Amino acid sequence: GAAAVLFSGWRKEPLLSRIALGAITTVSGLISLLVVNGVLSPSLASINIVNAFFLIIMLNFAIALFVMVLVAERSERKLLILANTDPLTGVKNRRFFFQTMPTRPDPTDATMLLDIDHF
Repeated sequence: GAAAVLFSGWRKEPLLSRIALGAITTVSGLISLLVVNGVLSPSLASINIVNAFFLIIMLNFAIALFVMVLVAERSERKLLILANTDPLTGVKNRRFFFQTMPTRPDPTDATMLLDIDHF
């Protein structure tokens, strides 16, 4: 169901907000299921139905918050990819190269930069 959709693209997009979103959705669903089935009643649990619904509402707000965080993380990731790759070829660009170079290269290291497209 929803968990399969949420985690289907994990390898392509390993964002931490997916885990929090999945956990909150699961807890909210379990509480809703317990209330609807009558399992969560004052005689069996220390929480009453009014507090359970309040908790569900708070969890729904948390879900909305983590959806916004997930959207922001996706946007940031896409912008980072656009900033570090050449849009024409998809190859990492000079900015990525200089960011990943060590600040103090080893004296035995050699670097060669080829300008293929003459830009």
